[in-house]
Amino acid sequence: QYANYLKEQANFWIKVAKDNQASAINADQFTQIQTDNENGLTLIGKEKWDKSIAVFQKVISDIDFLLKNLQNESKTGLAEVNQLKDELLKEGATENAPEYVEKLNQRIAEIQNLIDRDYNYRRALFVRDQARQDKLEGVIQTKKVKSQKQITEIENLMDEATNLGADLYALQNYRAVTKDFENLLTKFYDENFDTVLVQAPDLKPKVQALILETKQKGAQAKMDAVQAAINSLTDGKARIYLPG
Repeated sequence: QYANYLKEQANFWIKVAKDNQASAINADQFTQIQTDNENGLTLIGKEKWDKSIAVFQKVISDIDFLLKNLQNESKTGLAEVNQLKDELLKEGATENAPEYVEKLNQRIAEIQNLIDRDYNYRRALFVRDQARQDKLEGVIQTKKVKSQKQITEIENLMDEATNLGADLYALQNYRAVTKDFENLLTKFYDENFDTVLVQAPDLKPKVQALILETKQKGAQAKMDAVQAAINSLTDGKARIYLPG
């Protein structure tokens, strides 16, 4: 019977309204809706089907109107979380912080279900707020990992320069680059990742230039040492053949 079907629907939507804290939206209006629903139950008990149908239809319609702004806000929140995920992907999170991409995917699915399946718009907005925090943490983690990768690369280049004897063959440049690298490490440990990501690409070619300078001066020093040895041998032989 249609009247009983609408009765169940009205009860369902009243529960939905309570889940969405309808009283916080408009307490007087929600009170009136509940009063109307009680009247509908009285009418259906008296088998006044047509009147009860009209009452329950009004209850359902009024709840839809009462929750409409909240519903729209939750749909806007869903679109926002999708945008947050896109922004996180642009930061490079797929490679550097994939766990946060997955978190946002889960938030999106949860919000979608809360809107379309559960009609719990209030909860959907709460999950949207969680997603905002996830995105912020994901950006930080992405920048941290990217910074760590660049620092490790520069650190390996510094090790190469040291092993080649940069502190011997290119001391002035070595000291300058070492100071810059130490400052970069300080920025990293202070979690100033934006600065690291700006300065690291500038420091890397400086370290590469230090390696090149060290190789060139090291090679020249070896050539000079060989030439000095040859000269020493030549001078020694000459002394042997000198008269007296």
